[in-house]
Amino acid sequence: MNLKKILFSILIVMSFLSVSSQEKTHEKLGNLILKSVRNNDADLFKTLIIPEAAVWENLKKLYASEWTKEQEQQAFLDLSDNYRQTIENDFMTKFSKMVSKTKLFDLDFNSVSYEVLNEHDAFDKTIGVVRIFGTIEHQKFKYFSFGMIEYQNQFYLVDPRVDISEVNKYSERDFLNSVVLSADDEGKIQSVGSLRINSQKSDAIMFQCIIDNLILFGVEEQYISKEPSKASYLKGEWQFPYRINDTENYIGTVSFNFEYTLEKGILTYKYYNYRHNTDDSDYKSLGLLPFEYNDFVAQVFTQNEYYEMLYDTEINVKLAIKRLNQIVDKCHQDF
Repeated sequence: MNLKKILFSILIVMSFLSVSSQEKTHEKLGNLILKSVRNNDADLFKTLIIPEAAVWENLKKLYASEWTKEQEQQAFLDLSDNYRQTIENDFMTKFSKMVSKTKLFDLDFNSVSYEVLNEHDAFDKTIGVVRIFGTIEHQKFKYFSFGMIEYQNQFYLVDPRVDISEVNKYSERDFLNSVVLSADDEGKIQSVGSLRINSQKSDAIMFQCIIDNLILFGVEEQYISKEPSKASYLKGEWQFPYRINDTENYIGTVSFNFEYTLEKGILTYKYYNYRHNTDDSDYKSLGLLPFEYNDFVAQVFTQNEYYEMLYDTEINVKLAIKRLNQIVDKCHQDF
């Protein structure tokens, strides 16, 4: 068990709260968060974060049945350092970014409207986080979002993804949840999806804007169609070195092909032909990566190692599509 990796999600484990009980509490917590940001008051912000004791309670709820006594003792010893690191690396980093953003753009938090989101995904229902969405009167940074939870009759900020942003983070999250790996016809991994381009400008103009703003390496071919009946596209290939087991073991390189196609206002993306090559590592080359763990993969990687690779691959695709979606929004606004 890697306690660092699970701590982020453990921070948001509590009993599910009804919407009616949040009517005023979410406004109070939201206003305190914004007050700490506006005044650059790190001490106040830290008092709003879920306590370490609450994290330990929920670690035990989730994993006590799986732990041996020795594992439980080790988890308890590890918790303090991991908790402090999460506070400093995640919560306080986000706090500093919000402070800088507030000063740079002279954000005004005097009139913030809040909404408790009634719709929760399955993960939220399981862990009990209550999502709060706020709107700010500002031309650029209109959105404020955070997660809250109750512990010993107090409400705390539970998720380091608290943010003041240009986009609706919850809509973005819902969209990114649809970005997943899947199996192609031959059982190899791929990721395929699409974005709708809501613009009165032509596909050619929008695609040119997207290409101009994308930072892509390995582009092999691109075509911008001037005819509405023909698609514009971009194709390429990229590879990167890869490590597993918390970066301890170099396993070689992973390469993949990518395509973006814009036709009739629909931007389709495709990542495919993921291949593992030994390079100068001690690991045997797998070639095209299968979606399911099998006997051939077992000759090279354990199941945990392989699924770690697939997990990281999916996260990288999500980050790429998140950036692509932001560029599409920018191009739409620029016109």
